[in-house]
Amino acid sequence: MRRPAFSMNLSPRDRRALRLGALLVAPVLAYALLARPYVASVQSARSALARERDLLAREQALVDETPSFPARIRATGAVLAGETQRLYGDRDAVSATAALAREVGGMLKGAGVSLQQVDARADTVLPGGIRELTIEVRAEGDFQGILAALAAMESGRRLLRVGQVGIVVGASSGVFQAALGAPGAPGMEVLSFTATVHGYSVASSDSLPQAGAGAGARASSTAGPRGEAVR
Repeated sequence: MRRPAFSMNLSPRDRRALRLGALLVAPVLAYALLARPYVASVQSARSALARERDLLAREQALVDETPSFPARIRATGAVLAGETQRLYGDRDAVSATAALAREVGGMLKGAGVSLQQVDARADTVLPGGIRELTIEVRAEGDFQGILAALAAMESGRRLLRVGQVGIVVGASSGVFQAALGAPGAPGMEVLSFTATVHGYSVASSDSLPQAGAGAGARASSTAGPRGEAVR
């Protein structure tokens, strides 16, 4: 058999170099073409197995806790019932807002703060069927009375949230002294207090996200000679 012409020109040294190169390249090619894909496949299988084991452990833990579910459901129901009692029972937005205004007015009066005005704002239906009621109040009183009123709102039996609060030192309208029976001069400096108060009630089933336009009509009340709201 006749050998190719180029092989006839290779010296023994060149042949040895070619054989050595082939010996060096063969392992690299074998790793790249065979071993590396196999190692990657094994690692992927191990990762998938670890994920499945973790999922199985969590499912097993969930199954083990199944006997405690009834007690947890009862405890959750009790908590929800307690929180529901902190909401206003009127599903009608106007009635619930009026109840919120009466309760806040009573807290202010109990703290010795003279209620001047209450304005109802538009209510909002939150996710979960909860209606957020909003009123703005303006009152007059001393610093301790205002602090007591705020504390009563935040710690009362109803779930109330006090939003924006403003306190201004200015001339009294005279209603504060009359409400307290104080003979002070009409120009006596007292604190003018404004706040946005939010209450919550259960929305009616037919309420839409934009519901509450009727409650959005501003219902203002002015204070009587003793700081009591007159409707």
